[in-house]
Amino acid sequence: MSELEYPAAKAAKALNNYIEHIGNAIVFNNAIVPVNDDNEYLIKVLNKAELGYFNTEKNGFNLYNHVISFVTYYEKKRRVTDSSKQIHKLISDIRANISEFETTKLKSVEDAEIYKDEISEGIVELANTIFESCYDFSTQALQDLALFNNLEVRIQRIEKTIRILSSLTEVMGALSTNAMLELGASDKDLESLVVNKLIPVFIICSKEVKYSASKLNKQLFDWKQELSSQKKSNMVDAFHRFLKGKSTLNLEFDEATASEVFYHVPCSELISYADLDADEEQETLRELGSKVFAKREKRIEQNKNQENLPDVREGSEVVEQPLTALEIATSNFFDALLVDEGKHQQLSGVETYELLMPGCDIDFWLIALTSHYRNRFKDKLNMEFVETIDPIFDGNSCVSDVIISRTDKLQQIA
Repeated sequence: MSELEYPAAKAAKALNNYIEHIGNAIVFNNAIVPVNDDNEYLIKVLNKAELGYFNTEKNGFNLYNHVISFVTYYEKKRRVTDSSKQIHKLISDIRANISEFETTKLKSVEDAEIYKDEISEGIVELANTIFESCYDFSTQALQDLALFNNLEVRIQRIEKTIRILSSLTEVMGALSTNAMLELGASDKDLESLVVNKLIPVFIICSKEVKYSASKLNKQLFDWKQELSSQKKSNMVDAFHRFLKGKSTLNLEFDEATASEVFYHVPCSELISYADLDADEEQETLRELGSKVFAKREKRIEQNKNQENLPDVREGSEVVEQPLTALEIATSNFFDALLVDEGKHQQLSGVETYELLMPGCDIDFWLIALTSHYRNRFKDKLNMEFVETIDPIFDGNSCVSDVIISRTDKLQQIA
């Protein structure tokens, strides 16, 4: 069935083309499009698409409730709202129904099923509410803030948004994985619903609120810096305009006649100029001169030390350096795997770290083993990484261990 043959195609096309007019009618005119010459064609299209009906009492075209609900849903979704109290209430209602469910299932299985259905609906609603409130929070917030042109209003608005985000963060902190598993502990179906529906949403949204907090706080800092720069620029411009309008500058400046941008700061007068021949000033100059001389001497001493460095001698003499602890540990690690009839089929980098004492951090030890394997033993041994999923950055993984083992070919030779 093509797009034009689909029953909802005409209505969807009308919604797409006139969504702004429909939204304005819902927000500003109680979902009624007034019947007049300007709206004649619009009403004709909406009526043909069966999106409403004529209301003779109000002399307008009334939009259907399903159209109002559809448009209002996405209008509200774009706005940032504080759903922390709603999430708390949902959790409280689910726990109350769980208590009733555990009591009732001992008396009547049919009655217990009613509570079970209510718990299931509550878990699904809780997951949907968390997802709608937290997912893509920073993007929705910045889209909302982009509607305001005044920088001070933006700052006030983003501070309010950050407070909403803090409330949601507290809710996410209280709703741990164990707490969610308790919601499904009374029944196998409820447990499956929590594991497959609620917990994945919780993990995604927990990462999102952390990312959004970092992004919004950075944006708030940038806007405050920009506002401070604007105020300074305004003060400089106002002062420039003030001086430009004065042919001569009166030293007896009256703060009462100053521009508003100066905030009526009183003018301070100079008492006297410094007399450099006075004893106090001579003492100050001597102190400054001694500090400058000390810095110059220090710089000269550093240059001398660099000039006195020993000359590099060219030659073919071979100097043997002792092996480092890391080199010894790496050699012992691979010798234990390659030795004939050795008892080690595979070795772990983490497990051998304390035993071999390579004298470095464990992360560097794992990197050294990986590099040594790829450079010298890639065709003789096998290597695999033990990875764990990063809890903050979705999709990334961290290497926690390196396992190097003997190949089947090497075992047969041994």
